[in-house]
Amino acid sequence: MRHGARRDDGAQRALAALSHPTRIRILDYLQAHDRASPVEMSAALGMTLSSVAYHARRLESLGYLRVVKRTQRRGAIEHHYAAVAVDDPERVIAQLAGRFFTTPQTKVSTKALLDATAIAELHADLDRLFRRTRELESQTVARAALGGNRAFPVHMVCVVDAGSSYSG
Repeated sequence: MRHGARRDDGAQRALAALSHPTRIRILDYLQAHDRASPVEMSAALGMTLSSVAYHARRLESLGYLRVVKRTQRRGAIEHHYAAVAVDDPERVIAQLAGRFFTTPQTKVSTKALLDATAIAELHADLDRLFRRTRELESQTVARAALGGNRAFPVHMVCVVDAGSSYSG
């Protein structure tokens, strides 16, 4: 049981790391660059410094980044981060999902090269998926009230980040 708990902790960390597109962009950036500070990343990614700094600290607390250098800057300390070599978060999530999805064709992660029209269609499909999830939840609650089957908490994570480069 102890080993299974560690695996779930890794999956929880991976879910937390992938739960925001900014974190994915930071991880992608640091995979391509040796190290960078939030100032450098915010300029390169076209994002606010406060947002990049927050998510970099969060990734550090989750064990996906480490501080490799500290530089004194006008009364403040600039932190430089590097990615930590850990299991690929997408692979950890896929392994966790594999315990629930028994069909070998099930995909829980994919990368694709899409244009603006396709991205808009994807967003519409995802909106329908989440609406359908809420309908199924309502039906589950109704069945449970009638003494139906046991309900299971399901955490759906979908990140569509059209801002990072494609490395299909």
